[in-house]
Amino acid sequence: QQSDTGDRDGALASITEAVQISRRLAQANPAAYLPDLATSLNNLADRLDDEDQAGTAWATTLDQMRPPPARADLRAAWARRLATHGRGQEAREQLSQAAAEADDLGDSDLAERTALVLVMRARQAVREFASRLDPPPGGLPIWATAPISDLDINLVNAYANADYWPAQRAAIDAERVRFTSPEFQTALQALAGLYPLNPIPHQLLALLAEINQSEIDTVFASHQDDHDRRSLLNSWIGTTNWSDSLTFLRENLAALTEEPTVAILAATDDDNARQHLAILRLVSMIGDNPAYDVVTDPSSAEEIVFEVIESGNLALLSVAFTAATCLADRPVTWRLATVILLLAQSESDRATEFTNQLVADASPLQRQAHTIRLRTLRSLAPDLPGLDDIIALIDPTANSDGPAPS
Repeated sequence: QQSDTGDRDGALASITEAVQISRRLAQANPAAYLPDLATSLNNLADRLDDEDQAGTAWATTLDQMRPPPARADLRAAWARRLATHGRGQEAREQLSQAAAEADDLGDSDLAERTALVLVMRARQAVREFASRLDPPPGGLPIWATAPISDLDINLVNAYANADYWPAQRAAIDAERVRFTSPEFQTALQALAGLYPLNPIPHQLLALLAEINQSEIDTVFASHQDDHDRRSLLNSWIGTTNWSDSLTFLRENLAALTEEPTVAILAATDDDNARQHLAILRLVSMIGDNPAYDVVTDPSSAEEIVFEVIESGNLALLSVAFTAATCLADRPVTWRLATVILLLAQSESDRATEFTNQLVADASPLQRQAHTIRLRTLRSLAPDLPGLDDIIALIDPTANSDGPAPS
């Protein structure tokens, strides 16, 4: 409005202030405020006497902008302005620098996802402007210049929309020639760079890398085998009760205990998976009926804890403890097992914390019985660190060097 009424100096002051505000906001939150800053800089450049002054305003702001991908996004906007004003060579130079900055992840205080959003926006801005230049600058990254056809996008989307391997394979088989072409691999590399938060291009590149090391049908058969094993595990873990779980285990024991199946279960970061892995190991140690008794019956779980402590079998204790979540119904015994397992992991401070909780909840008779058990364990596992201290806490009146009370 000031410019419209002839107050050029006032308009310039207002726009300069707007740039300063936008600059501070963009420095604090580049993902949210970079577009506003670019708009303010363009408005300021429009009001200045010459393009050299405009260039100084842009350069000053760029020098202050961190991290590099944020600077790249802003620099691409500056390159567009240069091109609009007939300074094509300078625009190409700025675009090349922006491309390098978009690849510079460097050190950033931003959260990883926010940093990747900035990378994504910067690279897309560079690619969009590069597509307008004829020719574009040489030496730009693949993500900036590689052709990405509608056929490439359709194939990637078809794979992404398939939520399990047979459907994914069907999507690939429908376009197998395209999928195995060098052009599609290049397009995937570009898409992976342009959309770092999207896992699909990376998954397809990894699949192609497998195929390059083998035969496509061999790789597809391996993925089908992996799918079948995961389906088997999901069916077992998904049984609605422990009786059905035991029946399923018996009917599929050979497949469930094959090494690749066990490896999938062991690599799954999930409480249910960890419990079922422990069940498999427990079955191999004591048999299926006794194992499921331990899993389902707190009294059986408590009994095996006492037995393995008195036999010094800490490996079986760890497996039983993980399998028998029902042991939580016996809180004193659960804490006793936890204490021993923590000692085995040299976590004496945490073991002491759980011991104090045990002492607070246990009856004198329970404490006396556990003292006897722990003394037996000490004779079988003399190198278990911190066990004497735990015994003293559970039964502080006992003489740790004397015979166990009868």
